[in-house]
Amino acid sequence: MEHAREHRSRRAERQWALRNAQLIRRLAAQLAAVDDLQERVDRSPEGRIIDAATAVADIRSDGRPRSRDSAESVRLVWPRALKECLAEDERFRNDPQTRSSSAADPGWQREQ
Repeated sequence: MEHAREHRSRRAERQWALRNAQLIRRLAAQLAAVDDLQERVDRSPEGRIIDAATAVADIRSDGRPRSRDSAESVRLVWPRALKECLAEDERFRNDPQTRSSSAADPGWQREQ
């Protein structure tokens, strides 16, 4: 029963994304075009929380910090992942015959 519920939920999300694909692409491109996106994300409240949590995790059991450059901070990966996703989408839209690693799976092909 749980599996069927999860499957329906994923299908609903996919249908919503397909209906709104043009808007999603446009907003993603606008967001990725922000010049200092990575810096803004890293300075965001969420970025600071993650950086602080990582700093706490970098303290050894004897209370001394592990070797970590004090100027080094955790960089959130989603800005880079967003740009990679947009590039992949563009490649696929320019050449729909491009196959991903999932393309060998007949079930994946049926869903597409």
